Amino acid sequence: MSTNKKDTVRKRKRSQRTKKQKKQKKQKQKQPVELKSILSKELQESLGMEDQSNLLVIDPSSKKRKKVEAVVQVGTHKKQRKKKEKKKQKMSKRKMKRFRKLEEKKRKFLIKDDLLKELSHTTLNENQLSLMRSSKSLGKSQSKKQMKKRQKLAKQQGIVLPTNRLGNSEGTNNKDTNETKNKKNLPDPNEEEKEIEMQTKREPKESTDQDPTIRLLKKKEKLSLDDQIRMIESKVQKERDLLLKSNENGKKSNNPQRNNKSKNNKGQSNKKKPTATQTKKLSQPKSYVLVDRLEEVKTHRETLPIFSEEQSIMEMISENDVVIICGETGSGKTTQVPQFLYESGYGTSLPFEGKIAITEPRRVAAVSMAKRVSYELNFKLGTIVGYKIRYENKYSKKSVLLFLTDGVLLRELQSDFFLHQYSVIIIDEAHERTLNTDILIGLLSRIVKIRRQLYEKGKKWKNSKGEEKLISPLKLIIMSATLRIKDFTRNPLLFFKKPPVKKVESRKFPVTVHFNLITPIINSYLNEAFDKICKIHTRLPPGGILVFLTGKQEIHQLCNRLRLKFPNKTVKVQEGNELMNENEKKMETEKDKENEQNEDNSDKKEKGIEDGNSNGNENEGEKKHFWFEDDEQEDENKKNIETIEDIKEKQRELELKKQKKRLNSLLRKGRRHSLGDQEEQLKDEINDDEPDYDASPVLVLPLYSTLASRDQMKVFQDPPEGYRLIVVATNVAETSITIPNIRYVVDTGKEKQKIYDQYSKISKFEIKWTSKASAEQRTGRAGRTGPGHCYRLYSSAVFQNYFPQFSQPEIKRLSIDNVVLQMKSIGLDNIIDFPFPTPPNSSSIQISFKSLKNLGAIEKDTSKINELGRNLAIFPLLPRYAKMLIMAGQSGLLPYIVRIVAGLSVREIFVIPDYNSKIEEMDDEEFDDDYDNKKKGKKKRLLEKQQKQMRNLNFWKNMESDDLGILKAIGAWMYSGCSESFCEDKCLRYKAMTEIIKLIKQIKRLLIKYSKHSDGDEDEDLQNTFDLIDDPNLRPPTKNQERLIRQILLSGFLDQVAKRNGNIDRKGLAEYVMCNSNKIVYVHPGSGLIKFQPEYVIYNEIIETSRPYMRRVTEIDHKWLFDLASPLISYGKPLEEPAPRYNAKLDTLTCFVSPIFGLHSWKLPTKEIEIPSVGDRIKYFVKDFLLGNICNELKAFAPYLNTRVELITKKIVNNSKSISLLKPFVKNKIWKKETLLKMWAKNPKFLLSQYRNWIAVAQHQKILKMWPPINDN
Repeated sequence: MSTNKKDTVRKRKRSQRTKKQKKQKKQKQKQPVELKSILSKELQESLGMEDQSNLLVIDPSSKKRKKVEAVVQVGTHKKQRKKKEKKKQKMSKRKMKRFRKLEEKKRKFLIKDDLLKELSHTTLNENQLSLMRSSKSLGKSQSKKQMKKRQKLAKQQGIVLPTNRLGNSEGTNNKDTNETKNKKNLPDPNEEEKEIEMQTKREPKESTDQDPTIRLLKKKEKLSLDDQIRMIESKVQKERDLLLKSNENGKKSNNPQRNNKSKNNKGQSNKKKPTATQTKKLSQPKSYVLVDRLEEVKTHRETLPIFSEEQSIMEMISENDVVIICGETGSGKTTQVPQFLYESGYGTSLPFEGKIAITEPRRVAAVSMAKRVSYELNFKLGTIVGYKIRYENKYSKKSVLLFLTDGVLLRELQSDFFLHQYSVIIIDEAHERTLNTDILIGLLSRIVKIRRQLYEKGKKWKNSKGEEKLISPLKLIIMSATLRIKDFTRNPLLFFKKPPVKKVESRKFPVTVHFNLITPIINSYLNEAFDKICKIHTRLPPGGILVFLTGKQEIHQLCNRLRLKFPNKTVKVQEGNELMNENEKKMETEKDKENEQNEDNSDKKEKGIEDGNSNGNENEGEKKHFWFEDDEQEDENKKNIETIEDIKEKQRELELKKQKKRLNSLLRKGRRHSLGDQEEQLKDEINDDEPDYDASPVLVLPLYSTLASRDQMKVFQDPPEGYRLIVVATNVAETSITIPNIRYVVDTGKEKQKIYDQYSKISKFEIKWTSKASAEQRTGRAGRTGPGHCYRLYSSAVFQNYFPQFSQPEIKRLSIDNVVLQMKSIGLDNIIDFPFPTPPNSSSIQISFKSLKNLGAIEKDTSKINELGRNLAIFPLLPRYAKMLIMAGQSGLLPYIVRIVAGLSVREIFVIPDYNSKIEEMDDEEFDDDYDNKKKGKKKRLLEKQQKQMRNLNFWKNMESDDLGILKAIGAWMYSGCSESFCEDKCLRYKAMTEIIKLIKQIKRLLIKYSKHSDGDEDEDLQNTFDLIDDPNLRPPTKNQERLIRQILLSGFLDQVAKRNGNIDRKGLAEYVMCNSNKIVYVHPGSGLIKFQPEYVIYNEIIETSRPYMRRVTEIDHKWLFDLASPLISYGKPLEEPAPRYNAKLDTLTCFVSPIFGLHSWKLPTKEIEIPSVGDRIKYFVKDFLLGNICNELKAFAPYLNTRVELITKKIVNNSKSISLLKPFVKNKIWKKETLLKMWAKNPKFLLSQYRNWIAVAQHQKILKMWPPINDN
């Protein structure tokens, strides 16, 4: 029965639901939608829908949408009328569409008719049109007849001709006037008309009366001819007065900026007032700056694509606080946008009187762009335009345009977070997505918004002089060379309002792209590039060739092959069939003589240095070069040097291996020829690189980042007449520089990427496919000066499927420890929620926190920056290096550590000469049996030179630390006078060494500034230490100082320790285990520690090639880890023997522990430390208190203890006596005698009853008499 009742209830509910749904449908059907509300009046009239009684009603139900019923008033014959109305008034969808089209046509026709009527009022007749002149004839002078005719026509039409700058009517001859000599910095002749046109473009057109031409005509119609003449004369007089004043000011001061300012201030009254919206909050400067440029600069600017976009760009900047400009390299955005801003009044007038900062990712770009912009503005570098980079500044107080690196601007944020001194900040080359660029964009996205809010509230700030000034709004302009703007525009965390994007077309000629049908094998792209270059040179018209490779070694290899393939112009030599270049012969003989002289001189120099003959007249003791003192280490190094015979033997083995490989490849192909045929084929294959004397000569030049500056500049020079320029470069030539006269590009599609593993902290270089954006940039290099061709050595399928759209930003690839510390120092604690354009992984941020905690820069619990972290953030160095400087300041070894830190901060300072490729080339030339004696001698000299270079390289090696070898090289170079010849002789990279000197001086300045802030008083000893930092006569460190230096190095690399695991591989290299992972690593073969390979080492970095190698290794003593690497040490349980004890001198309780270090729990020697646990400290303190070790007076009562004291130190205390005694110690946190004495001073009876419970009853009276036991003897 129960089930039947449930079923009936369910049925009733269903019936009720269906009834409700039906009612709702009926109500919806009854509601009509009036078509009259949709259609226009014209269509209503055509359809006869004027009366309210004749409404069309559309049924909204889905089934009856197509049907239309006419609602007619009640009358006779309703049914008949309804049928007739249905037939007449039925409307389909097609009819509705037609009606709407008719309506749209009618509307457009009416608008067009209105426009034509408006234009008819402003049209000029034929006579008026004849008075107009073309832009081509503006600079040409007219004859008197032409001018008179023009003036007559103007009078007849009632038009007043516009006057020129000097007050003459347009077209009059002004050659005789003296004012023509002073035409600089004068306003345009049609300034008023131009200004009106600019403002009408910015303001929306409300009516036809706002047309600028109508306004001018109306103004002139109201005035009579006499009034118009008076107005013109007054204007001319004002302009003449301004001209005279500018000439007088020019005599007093040569600063053109003042003249421009005075003119602009006086010209403000003539200029049109801002609109109602602009008066509330000005979005653009009040005045403009006039610039006097050279004619050649003017013509050059007009050819740039961005020049025609000046008005639209400035309108966009004035209306928006954040603007993105996207234009490829060559569009002129870097040089022209700052000039647009300067001329528009930014940086010189309110409310944007702050400087204009332009950030560049590289120092070279910042300096070169500053020079170019100052030249175009016709100012001296350092006045209006300046630059500010890491080691060099050139600007003044009057500077408006300031080019600086993104790192320098980040440093300024630490002292002035809102960047008050800047009104506009331009982030250039944002597509490179460097770490500093990403951080800057994230910070500025917030600063721009806050500055706008403060400006609207009328807030003020104090400058360096203490003057109060109104806070101005900040404009942010992001400029990118590629279309990678989605990271900025589609990131709501970065910009709340989507910033506008201005795309600028580049000045490119058409470039034809040629894909390979088949992509070469992984390691054969170098041969493919060589073949392609040879074909281009021999078959195609003249034009430079730009080749993209991955690294220095490949570049030199290809350059050498090309030089052999296409030698200089040649003449035949009678001996044999050889071709020899006469110039080459002369050059060889001259070079041989020079080499012999240089070798003799260098030997003499070395002997002079070693013997101390620097001047020849000094005493023997003073002459000796202390950085070149002979010691056991140098003798050991000499043992490791290869002899000439060893090198020759290696070269022979390499050649034999090559020949075997070539023979095996021929046999695999299945070619069954005679042995003689195989030998001939092998010779043909080897002789593919034989010189081609019929082809025109080439100039082959390498280009990469570590190349010397003078060699880099050769790329921009024109090649000799008749030569073809071939530049073999890395991806440096993609966007950083523009090489002239490049017509052909050979793109291998490869690039070398540095990949950093955050977890293992291992870096490795991998050759990968470049991105599609980079490939397009490479293609564009061929279309700068004319039509070009790009030959891509890969197929289109590979390009589409395997090339990423964009390369990964640096923030995803590199360590961010320094970035996190800098952000913490600024005051940004919540780094995970920071608005990065591309946020890093949260795991990488946590790893950075961990490494900073290990260094002691941030607190372990709260992750907030501490005093040490703020001090580390002062230096523009990695946190590790900054900590080493602070540790050195406490030990008196600052001059040495500053030099080591500078050497570690710069890329590789040692040059390893590549003679193997040269010797192989000579061997290839010497394939025939006829061996040339001249070549034999040249090869011998080359081998001798290689031996000498190897000896010089080994001289810098140190058996205990590679960093001490760097210190030795820097000290010796500074002592020699920082000469370039010394670097060439001693295998040092001159470019790196000059950068080291600049960094040493910068660190010295920061240390002096830091010491003044911290101490306040100047210390003579500290000043002497600072003087020794860059003193060339600084003596090498002693053995004891070297030991202390290695300890300081450990304090910086405390989490980069490795230990030998006892295994040795087949090459004789010992295996090391890292302290923070299970990875097996090895000492680099180029290290000075390769021979001994000590048990414990620290390393600067790990580079993985064929295997992971530790670079810049230093030997350490494992006993140092306990004191210097405490964050990574765990102590374990206190040892029972020897037992914990009270140290009366330190007033603390100590215990002995066996510390362990790192992930693998490496055991360190037993150490005595303060008991780590507070609870254990109190227990052992109470125990020593009962035994009389704390208070000597209680020792006499120790024999009368009625309970064992060991009960107190148990883990779980159950004894009531023990609990009652421990309670007051725990409550008052007493584990030191000092705090105990303070408690007795307050309450003399403190602990009396608890202590008597532990002593026999017979002694209670004695205890009562002497309590408290504070009289220790």
